[in-house]
Amino acid sequence: MKKLALTSASVMALALGAFGQGAVFVDNSTSTGSLSQTAQGNYYTGTANIEVWYLNSTAASDANINSLNGSSALVGGVSANVAAYNFLTADGFTLATQILGVSVGDGVISIPTALEIAGITLANGGALFGIAAWTQGSSFTSTPGGFGGVLTFFNPTSNYTVPPPGTPVPPALNNWNPDLVMTPITVPEPGISALAGLGAAAMMIFRRRK
Repeated sequence: MKKLALTSASVMALALGAFGQGAVFVDNSTSTGSLSQTAQGNYYTGTANIEVWYLNSTAASDANINSLNGSSALVGGVSANVAAYNFLTADGFTLATQILGVSVGDGVISIPTALEIAGITLANGGALFGIAAWTQGSSFTSTPGGFGGVLTFFNPTSNYTVPPPGTPVPPALNNWNPDLVMTPITVPEPGISALAGLGAAAMMIFRRRK
């Protein structure tokens, strides 16, 4: 029984050692990239909503998502930024936190409390982060007509399980680069989608009759 208890404790210690290097400040004040609107360098000032996503990977970025940063094209009937947001889930990212009503000044986001993410793998030294930012509504796609964008980048993290708490000091999002560009969010209205479906069905019927 004692041997079993010791074995269990060892396994638990290994598990805790493998995870827990998840501390980071949601702060881009010292990074190259900022939060912009419409174009790179057009720094945003106002209120924004932020989501932080993460993926246990050592990749520098997610090419699917970053290729759509700042694009005004439609992708599969939705704006490029909505397509990029959908890629977060499709490409395996996990939502770490959502922060509504963040004050942004000249493209800078600075949250004073460190974000601790238990699921980040210690051996990677950090994680691939996805930052989603938008201007209206409680979710990225809830209010078409607002602005939004998504950007991914690898960023180091610190191990928040190291005593005393806060040692080492968590890093900021210093690898944020380039600007996360928020562009207009376009999501088809349900009525428009239904009409498009009816139109397609009518075309099929018409072709069969011919």
